[in-house]
Amino acid sequence: MMRSLILGAIASFVSALPGLSQGAELLDAFDLALRNDRGYLNAQAEERLGQLDANRARLSYLPTLFIDQGRNALENSSRTTIQVIQPLMDVEKYASFKESPTRAAYAQAGLDVKEIDLAKRLYASYGSLVRSNALRKLALLEAQALDRQAQRAQRRFDLGYSSVMDITLAKVQYSQAMARYQALQNDIQSARQKLFSLTGATYAQAQGQPAEDLDASLLSANAQLDPTTNVEHPLVRQAKEQLQLAESGLLRAKSSYLPQVNLIVRNSQYGDLSEQYHGVQISFPTGVSFYGVQATQRAMVDQERARRALEEVQEQLRLDLESTELALKVNAQELEFRAFAVRDSEKNVAATEKAYEAGIVKASDVVNAILANFDVRRQRLLLLMSMADQQLLHSLSRGMTPRLALAKLSFFFKE
Repeated sequence: MMRSLILGAIASFVSALPGLSQGAELLDAFDLALRNDRGYLNAQAEERLGQLDANRARLSYLPTLFIDQGRNALENSSRTTIQVIQPLMDVEKYASFKESPTRAAYAQAGLDVKEIDLAKRLYASYGSLVRSNALRKLALLEAQALDRQAQRAQRRFDLGYSSVMDITLAKVQYSQAMARYQALQNDIQSARQKLFSLTGATYAQAQGQPAEDLDASLLSANAQLDPTTNVEHPLVRQAKEQLQLAESGLLRAKSSYLPQVNLIVRNSQYGDLSEQYHGVQISFPTGVSFYGVQATQRAMVDQERARRALEEVQEQLRLDLESTELALKVNAQELEFRAFAVRDSEKNVAATEKAYEAGIVKASDVVNAILANFDVRRQRLLLLMSMADQQLLHSLSRGMTPRLALAKLSFFFKE
């Protein structure tokens, strides 16, 4: 009797917890993570530095102003010289100027990649919390079912229709279910700590619950209904910008022996005298160094490496897209059979319990039916959560924004 009261109190507490829709809770958590996660905040700082470097590169072709005031040993008064140098042909500065939009795009793509990583880390923690809560709820329901069987066996034992072994069998399995219930608390606490580290918020209880009546046929087609198929993934954009930077580096290395041409405007004041100069300065590099030759070779290798990296990223995204799309289709079919198994096992439990009350089957048959029922329910739950993970990876692989990809996961949860 005391055991039943404890189980009832626990179940009442779980069912009385307040709720929000899973979609709203997950998206709110993502917004918090964007403002609080240390890794993403550091990525934002890196992106700002990248934009500043891009802006600085854009200024490389602006004129340079020099102001000099002083007196040499042969002059009686100070001389003030103002000189402006405007580059006309300078491959080094041209390469830097050309890199400016590339550097800006590379910095933005890097931040977008970090946002995707944040979405994955956030859902890994949030999904773990939802999964552990759902498994813990199943463990509690299983313990309640086994407790009821122990009471039925006790009543039949009191009437002389069964042995003490029937009671012991149900109690052993009840203790096993309660042990699972308690063990899951550690997983729940770990997920809460990770969520707190990401968002700065305390999640006493995740409100999202796995859907129990998911339409598998709609789920199978869900991977096809994505209007953002042609959106370029940030990893691809980042690799393309890196290739452009490598090509610019090769141009700079190959052109290191070209002359520099500058327009010079100079005004020099010395007492009452004023000197004006306007002219073009041409500077030719002298000598050939092995360092310059090696720099060109290194730039060529760097360009080839960037090209291979781009191909690798594109291939990996293609594989991720195809594998997750296939997994979603196959698992959607599996989910249908899992749903049939859950319904049939529930009917089997009800029929076995009635047969036991009538003395037709043994107590072990009832216990086995209960265990089988909760085993198939756990398998369906784990499959559903795995499909949610696959859906997130599938959406992100197609270039969908992290926020939209997370919103799409509401398909797998009930309000």
